[in-house]
Amino acid sequence: IVDEAKVVYGENHEKLNALIERSSELERSLQDKHKELDRQLEEVYEQKKLLKDAKENIYTELKNEKFTLDKAYKKAIAEITQMPVDAYLCYVRDEETEIVQIV
Repeated sequence: IVDEAKVVYGENHEKLNALIERSSELERSLQDKHKELDRQLEEVYEQKKLLKDAKENIYTELKNEKFTLDKAYKKAIAEITQMPVDAYLCYVRDEETEIVQIV
């Protein structure tokens, strides 16, 4: 009986060791995958931040350009409305967005 118990215990002990070893391998693998996912998630957050900053910069540039164009438009309208009707039939903008007459 003792000999049989030693054999059975030894077999169970080896199975238990194999299970513990496999469990440890799985745990290490899970930790490695978790670290990799954390790294990838950090990259995604960084890319999201960069895209948000770029979007804000583009929006600011667009807003400034719209303001500049609106200002130039209002200035042109103001200048044209102060001239006689036949005087502004042939106008173009120069490089400085000033209205000049081509006669």
